[in-house]
Amino acid sequence: WQRGLRRVLLFITDGLPGMEEAIRRVYPLAQWQVCVVHRVRSSLAQVRARDRALLAQDLKGIYGARSRVEALEALERLKEAWGSRYPSLVAAWWENSGALLRFYDYPQVLWPYLRSTNLME
Repeated sequence: WQRGLRRVLLFITDGLPGMEEAIRRVYPLAQWQVCVVHRVRSSLAQVRARDRALLAQDLKGIYGARSRVEALEALERLKEAWGSRYPSLVAAWWENSGALLRFYDYPQVLWPYLRSTNLME
């Protein structure tokens, strides 16, 4: 902002604590998208090895949905399937769902680019 950047539409970050607050302080109109790839990796690192493949598939149902409505339905299924076994993991997805699903506010052609901090992912 000190070098002339005045308006930012969207920040895509890895979700570090305090990031949203810092963005809001400098760019109050900007939206915030948490990197889905980082959140998926973090989630899979928290579960038993035998649960990873199935959980990864269920998480893909959220960020790979064709609409925000379908993503929220998949998020509800995640809660039903995994909530008792991994309550903090499921809670993290719910608590951050607005920032994790922000990419659905944009044209579908952009979704793959907006849900990650890395264009290669």
